[in-house]
Amino acid sequence: MLLLIGLFAGCGGGGGVSTPAGTATTTATTTPSTTTPDTTAPTVSSTSPASNATNVATSTAITATFSEPMTASTITAPGTFTLNGVTGVVTYTGTTATFTPSANLSFNTAYTATITTGAHDASHNAIASNYTWSFTTGATTNTPNWAFVSAGIYHTIAIKTGGTLWAWGNNDLGQLGDGTTAGKSSPVQIGTETSWASVSAGGSHTIAIKTNGTLWAWGSSGNGQLGDGTAINRSSPVQIGTETSWVSVSAGGQHTIAIKANGTLWAWGRNTFGALGDGTTNQSTSPIQIGTETNWSSVSAGDLHTIAIKTNGTLWAWGRNEYGQLGDGTTAHKSSPLQIGTDTHWSSVSLSAGYDHSVAMKTDGTLWAWGLNDYGQLGDGTTVNKSSPVQIGNESNWSSVSIGDLHTIAIKTGGTLWAWGYNNYGQLGDGTTINKTSPVQIGIGTNWSSVSAGSNHTVAIRTDSSLWAWGWNTYGQLGDGTTIDKSSPMQIP
Repeated sequence: MLLLIGLFAGCGGGGGVSTPAGTATTTATTTPSTTTPDTTAPTVSSTSPASNATNVATSTAITATFSEPMTASTITAPGTFTLNGVTGVVTYTGTTATFTPSANLSFNTAYTATITTGAHDASHNAIASNYTWSFTTGATTNTPNWAFVSAGIYHTIAIKTGGTLWAWGNNDLGQLGDGTTAGKSSPVQIGTETSWASVSAGGSHTIAIKTNGTLWAWGSSGNGQLGDGTAINRSSPVQIGTETSWVSVSAGGQHTIAIKANGTLWAWGRNTFGALGDGTTNQSTSPIQIGTETNWSSVSAGDLHTIAIKTNGTLWAWGRNEYGQLGDGTTAHKSSPLQIGTDTHWSSVSLSAGYDHSVAMKTDGTLWAWGLNDYGQLGDGTTVNKSSPVQIGNESNWSSVSIGDLHTIAIKTGGTLWAWGYNNYGQLGDGTTINKTSPVQIGIGTNWSSVSAGSNHTVAIRTDSSLWAWGWNTYGQLGDGTTIDKSSPMQIP
């Protein structure tokens, strides 16, 4: 044991190998890495379309190329690469991110694309700040050919100059007529017929007349509003009866009113508060004649009330009257047509019954309104309900009018467009969401020819046959391929 200890004592320190005398010793050392971490923020080096580009094609995909490779998952994450709220799919390859919209962009529209600081490179460096750029799409290259349009609560129906029928918006009850119950955010043709003459979009049903005078209906029929003798919904047009003498029709919330060539008035559907005018409150699933008169010239069905004009220029109303929407100076419901005042100068050209208010023109071009006015939808500068017609302003150059749930749109003889009432979704078209209690001019255009107000959206046609839409768009009822609300008129191709 002592020998072993002496042996270890004679060895080099720490038990290492002994070094001969006179020999230098060396110690191995490790040199630290000199690699510098990447802390440089990536940048967007180019975009397509370029910033401030104009006349961009509506089918364009939006791309952004970065200065270095990025982490794909951070680019494709929801909310990192957006375009004005347009829905679409984001992909990433190499150093380029691509936003592909789920539908074509709208014509003649300004868009802003944004890439947020959620975009990271491989070293987890984010871009220094949100990157945005704007561009504008070009005008439609198609020759406009829209002839007639009608806005329902959540859907829109239109006819082109060639007599074809088109529809878009909500379709849960088959109100578009394309044989499905799938909603559409762009116009789709209904069938192949070229003989459609007029159409009216109601709550969730649609009624139309062909050039041969036959009547057709589709959509919701829970209250018999289609008129085919049943309460069964239809997702494609069905002919109502065999008559060939229908000349005008109006679809209300859940009832329908129409006039035949002989001047007789017919009604069917929901009859709560006497909206059909047959003296009862019993609904009807087939057209029933209202009275025996043969001098009805125009009619408009509201949600639960109806107004009409006879060939002698007298005004008549019936149905719900809780807010004075019948115009007889009371708030009592009426189940039979009641003459409103004694005036014989009501124009058969334009009258409109809305949710709970009514508007009509006289032959001298003056505009009159009555009923619910909580958002200024009457246009008299107040929010006070009126149970008798009151003149709106003192102008005598109004040419047509249409009312929605809580807003009113009208055109003057000079082709200018005016709007007032509820504007929470931009349905007035003045670029704001502020309510108006008096008519305000929409833009400076002088070529508006017709207009139709839906629940909270508006559609109109200009003299060049182009179609425009604005307001609420949750169901694609504007027809621009998106579900984004618009507060100014935008062209629908």
